[in-house]
Amino acid sequence: QDVCTSDWLTGFSRCATETEVLERAVDVLCERGFTATVLLWSDDDPLLRYGPTRTPKATPSRDYEAARVRREILVQLNPSFMERRSAFFQDGLRVVREVYPVPVAEQVAALLPATRMVQAPVFVGNAPYGALVVTSDALSPLVATALELFAELVGTAIENIRLRAERVERERLAA
Repeated sequence: QDVCTSDWLTGFSRCATETEVLERAVDVLCERGFTATVLLWSDDDPLLRYGPTRTPKATPSRDYEAARVRREILVQLNPSFMERRSAFFQDGLRVVREVYPVPVAEQVAALLPATRMVQAPVFVGNAPYGALVVTSDALSPLVATALELFAELVGTAIENIRLRAERVERERLAA
C-alpha cells in the first residue's frame, strides 16, 4: 500500500493549519482502507489527547475519548518511539486491552476493523507531537516502515506551517 503519494503531498501543501494537516493525514489513510487515529502529545499535559479519527466503516462514536491515557504509554508500547521508529503489533486488540480500562477497551476494540496495528511517531522538530495509530489486516512490518515515513512527512508539514506563521508574524511586527 503506497501511503506516501504525490497526490497526498499536493493536497498537503494546501493545508494552512496543523489541524488541516492531521485531518488530511487520516483522510489519506482511510482512503487506503486503514482505520487511523491521531494521538496528541503535549508537554503541559501528562495525558494524550485525541486528534482526528477515520475508519472506512461508519463514523465511529468518540465516547472512548473520556478515557484519556498517559502519554508515556506511547513509549512503553514502542520502546523506539523517541527514535521516531514505528511499531508493528500483530495483535492490536491485546494492546488496546492493556491500555484502556475494561469497558472502554471493549468499546475501542469494537471500533477496530482488524487486529493488526501500527503506531507511527510524529515529531515536530525534535519534540514529540504524537502518534498515528493505524489498524488494518493489510498491515505488515513493511507497511509499518512506510507509515513511519508518512508520519515523518506529517511532522515536517506541521513544522512548515509553524515556520510560515512565525515568518508572517515577524513581517507583521516589522511593518
